[in-house]
Amino acid sequence: MNILIVGGSGFLGNALCLFLKKKKIKTYTLSRTKLINKNHIKCDISNRAILKEKLSKLNVNFDFAINLSGQENSDKQKMKKVIIDGNKNLINYFKNKKTTILLMSSILVYSSSKKILSEKGKILSKNYYSFLKIEAENLIKKKCKNFNIFRVGNIYDSSFK
Repeated sequence: MNILIVGGSGFLGNALCLFLKKKKIKTYTLSRTKLINKNHIKCDISNRAILKEKLSKLNVNFDFAINLSGQENSDKQKMKKVIIDGNKNLINYFKNKKTTILLMSSILVYSSSKKILSEKGKILSKNYYSFLKIEAENLIKKKCKNFNIFRVGNIYDSSFK
């Protein structure tokens, strides 16, 4: 099994890589920043041509592409490029492949609440970040055959930054 982890240098990506390594599952990581292992691709997913070039060079059939990218950012344009353009580019690259795309979204698409949230809850964009996550989910639903969407709560690094 081959898994691509987009946003692999982040807190969750690092933890997922370690977990999958223990299970002896081959992982490749992709991120804009530092190189973290021998199977790492340094690439901005919002650049369609470079993403295609770098993934094609690997010549790997991925079973899963797990997209952990697109954290909240004060730079709205940059956030939109990563969340919307990045997802469009991943969808385009994998559209004729058997790869299942796993999109890490956010429970913020339900707005904030002190109640226990249900997937049947009303989708409501309360801020720009949740609006973009809803748009990314809609892109995946509309353009992909093989996908899953995970809406997770806030995830922090080990020092709660």
